Amino acid sequence: MTDPDTHLPDTSVLAQALSELQNQNAEQLKLMKKQLQLFRFLALFLAIALAVLAVFLGSTFNKVNRTIEHIETVTADLAKADWTGMVENINILVESSQESLGQATAKIDSIDIETLNQSIQDLNTVIGPIARLFGG
Repeated sequence: MTDPDTHLPDTSVLAQALSELQNQNAEQLKLMKKQLQLFRFLALFLAIALAVLAVFLGSTFNKVNRTIEHIETVTADLAKADWTGMVENINILVESSQESLGQATAKIDSIDIETLNQSIQDLNTVIGPIARLFGG
């Protein structure tokens, strides 16, 4: 006897389910291929960015090395400088300038301004008639 509860599934339902699974697998495969292409593009982009960064850092490293060399040269030159002698020379120069300024001030003070003004007035008195004689 056959049991009425036991029956075989309908082949059309199985075929439809199998077809749907195949479609889903095909869609997943297509999406995975797109994902692979995206990952390849990102890997290429990152490789290029890394190369550019390496070149930039190499250039910056060379500039930093040159700057450090210049700083070392300047530091060595400053260490060799005779600061005490320079300060003494500046003091001598200031003292000499003060003496010269004092002498110039003394000469200016020794000028008799009233006599100078009188001499200019006398010269103007003499030159005035001569200038008028020549039409001036």
